[in-house]
Amino acid sequence: MQTGGVAARESAKATLAFYKQHGSNALTDVYGISDELNALVDPGGYDALLAGMPDQWVDDLTIAGTPEECAAKIKGFYAAGADSVALFPVATDRVDDIVRLTADEVMPWL
Repeated sequence: MQTGGVAARESAKATLAFYKQHGSNALTDVYGISDELNALVDPGGYDALLAGMPDQWVDDLTIAGTPEECAAKIKGFYAAGADSVALFPVATDRVDDIVRLTADEVMPWL
């Protein structure tokens, strides 16, 4: 059985692959992964991207993990100069649970 942080990152990875399965865009250009992304997507689409996506992309492009890890990522955005951070729960079958978990277990760390 996966721990909460591992399961959250795996879910975020699948979602990130879904949104990036059509190839590069301005975000991936800025992040510097457009060529690598396209090399994964072009021959195999979503499945190849999901299988080959580096874990670092999930760490850098999503907020997912344990409540403490998520809070640390949010704090990192503020430390880098952000004046707000918007969170979007993307597991549509679990939105209420994710919002409740964020309020109860992430926000206290902030």
